Amino acid sequence: MNNINEYYSKRAKEYEQIYYRDDPVRQSELAKIKNLIRNSFRNKSVLEIACGTGYWTKTVTQTAKNITAVDSSAEMLEVAKAKMLKANFMLDNAYSLKNVREKFNGGLANFWFSHIHKSQINSFLDTFHKKLQTKSIVIMTDNVFNKAIGGELIKIHGNENTYKVRTLGDGTTYRILKNYYNEEELNVIFKKYSSEIKIYFGKCYWWIKYKLN
Repeated sequence: MNNINEYYSKRAKEYEQIYYRDDPVRQSELAKIKNLIRNSFRNKSVLEIACGTGYWTKTVTQTAKNITAVDSSAEMLEVAKAKMLKANFMLDNAYSLKNVREKFNGGLANFWFSHIHKSQINSFLDTFHKKLQTKSIVIMTDNVFNKAIGGELIKIHGNENTYKVRTLGDGTTYRILKNYYNEEELNVIFKKYSSEIKIYFGKCYWWIKYKLN
């Protein structure tokens, strides 16, 4: 399996193309997610995991009190910092967050959950939640599985995770971890962390909002 950090580092300058596809349904769902983020994080201190190029960071800055946005790719952060947003960008590993010293009352992790090995989900969530205060609001967004989009879903015997092949603009191909979930699976995962969970499944994206116990 290819290194996902290497893939996203090399994809940094072309990453945001995915958000500008000429698809009314996709654009409508992205607009709904942005509104949810703006309304949910108003006047909050937010920790964003896997911020990438800062696409979602920009939305958070529109209403939040402040935001610390972390990513493990220096190349991604370089693109994000060039946006000159009012955000504290930080190089860090989502599974350790060792450089994050303070606590927040809002958490965001968009298009990251599908890249977590299933065996590491609870470990990641425990680490993430330790950086958040009780009753913090958390939002996550990711892709809904669509057989017609994104190429073949690769399954490997004896491996509970799934993968997809991605091709960069220069023709380089990567096989990356990409797991998909339904609403029932998400409820099972997150109910141990919250008794107030809202999940929405669109045609292109799902998103979850919950209040941390």
